Amino acid sequence: MLKRAGFFIGWILFLGGVFYFIYLPQQHRLSMKIDGEKKIIDRMEKLSKGAEGVWDVEGEIEKNQNEIRKYEGKFPTEGDMPHVIQKLSELFSSSQLTVVSLLPKGVVSVNGGESDIVKNILSVELMGRFQDFGNMIHGLEFHTLALTVESVEIDKVEEKSNQIKIKMEMGIFIKKQRLDV
Repeated sequence: MLKRAGFFIGWILFLGGVFYFIYLPQQHRLSMKIDGEKKIIDRMEKLSKGAEGVWDVEGEIEKNQNEIRKYEGKFPTEGDMPHVIQKLSELFSSSQLTVVSLLPKGVVSVNGGESDIVKNILSVELMGRFQDFGNMIHGLEFHTLALTVESVEIDKVEEKSNQIKIKMEMGIFIKKQRLDV
């Protein structure tokens, strides 16, 4: 009797596993596919209405271009880089990190050189605690600069110490200065 009950419970667990790991994920993928197709159909219907759909798209493009123009004037220029580096140093210091080195590494074109915006790469080496590094990253999140963190390396200074050494490369977006002739 116990053997049959164990066999029965085994089958129930097996069927439950099949249902949970095979049937439910398939249902989820199917519902996602249906939702995606509904969005495509809705977009096609909107565009097929004629000029109204076209005007909506043109309005969105114009709105996006205005948004870009609004922020374009807020990019620092190459001449502002000493001030930008000073602000970053202040952020590092306020996060209780020690700046070991902060060196420019080069300038990289954005959008294949078709834009007035370039990315100035900085190589930064810091020392501090891991929590302080997290505070600094949080501070970067709310900083007014448009920047990316290209790479990060974190090493422990000593085995028994809570100090870490952080090496990172940051890309700061700046506006090229034009030489008007």
